[in-house]
Amino acid sequence: MTRDCLAVLISETLLIELDSDNLKQGKLEGWNLKGLTMSTENQSQTIPIEKIKKVDFTGDILLPRGNNYLRISEEKRIIDNQKIWEYIPLTRLSLADGGKIALLQLRGILGEKDWQDLVNQSQYFIYVIDQIEFNQEANKMTIKASPIPRNL
Repeated sequence: MTRDCLAVLISETLLIELDSDNLKQGKLEGWNLKGLTMSTENQSQTIPIEKIKKVDFTGDILLPRGNNYLRISEEKRIIDNQKIWEYIPLTRLSLADGGKIALLQLRGILGEKDWQDLVNQSQYFIYVIDQIEFNQEANKMTIKASPIPRNL
């Protein structure tokens, strides 16, 4: 975590629901304001953000452990204490570490007390993004994320 960003984990496997109600499944390759790039088998494609309703992140995640990663299976993820952050501008999410980690700039969006609570919790927990829903009219998103203990 930086002063203004929360580092969150994401799984590389995703299920995308398009505005046409079609579903696409694949591996996350990249993300920017124009689109989400995913791969399926031998091909890669970029889907424009304005065509995406929501993205469910499924599959295993990689929890950083020094220079290595601990693989956490999807079944071990607990969604009991899920946080929901609404009205997040698209510009506030970026990928890092080859797409294993996302940086989420929540300071200034959350109230200062909520931000400080999140900073304190992040000493013991790391959040995993479960889902992103897009509000195309407002260029914003709702992010649902679940905590997992850092000391697994």
